Amino acid sequence: MLEETAAYLGAGIADLINLFNPERIILGGWAGLLLGGRVLPRIRAATASYALHRPYAQTEIGLAELGPDAVALGAATLPLAHFLATGGAR
Repeated sequence: MLEETAAYLGAGIADLINLFNPERIILGGWAGLLLGGRVLPRIRAATASYALHRPYAQTEIGLAELGPDAVALGAATLPLAHFLATGGAR
């Protein structure tokens, strides 16, 4: 099941690479933290088989290093940034 999931994820990442040519793609979240180390090589292999060679060669695929609360912390910064930008005015 993980093999098939890695293949589908690799195909989706390949589409993103072909469309946007990013420098880096970071996989995160709880699934990335728990399974990333085991399936990342399979995801990279599947991505390489579906993506165009040149854009794939210029893209780094890695795992997030911010921990399981990265999304919550990022979301928490939005109201704080708004508060600081407006000086607390409503």
